[in-house]
Amino acid sequence: MKYILGPEFIWMVIYFIARTLSKMNKAPDYPWNNFIEQCWIWVPLVIVVTFGLFWISGMEKNWLLLRIWIVGLLMSHMVLNTILIGYSDQGPGIGMVYIMGIIFVFLVLIVGSIIVKWVH
Repeated sequence: MKYILGPEFIWMVIYFIARTLSKMNKAPDYPWNNFIEQCWIWVPLVIVVTFGLFWISGMEKNWLLLRIWIVGLLMSHMVLNTILIGYSDQGPGIGMVYIMGIIFVFLVLIVGSIIVKWVH
C-alpha cells in the first residue's frame, strides 16, 4: 500500500480528470471555461496535498521529496497543458495562465520542501 499511494498515483488521477474536463468543454456554452481559467491556482494546491503524504504513517519517506519534485514538475506541466487546450478562446491570455501556474508550482515546491525538512 505504501508504494501504491504516492505522488505518482495522485497526479495520474488529476491528469485524467483534466483530460476529461478538457474534452467536456465544448460548444455551445463552454461550461468549464471559468474553472479552466482558474486552474493556475488549483494545480499548485494539488502539490500542497501531495506534501501531506509525509504525515501518513507507513509511507516510505526516503525518496519521497525527490519523487514529489519530479512528479510535481512533470505532471503539473501535463495537467496544465491538457486542460488549457480545452479552453474555448485560445489566445495569448491563456498562455499566461500556464506561466502563472508553473511559477506557483515552483513556489509551492520550494516552500513545501522547506516546511517538510524543518518539521521532519
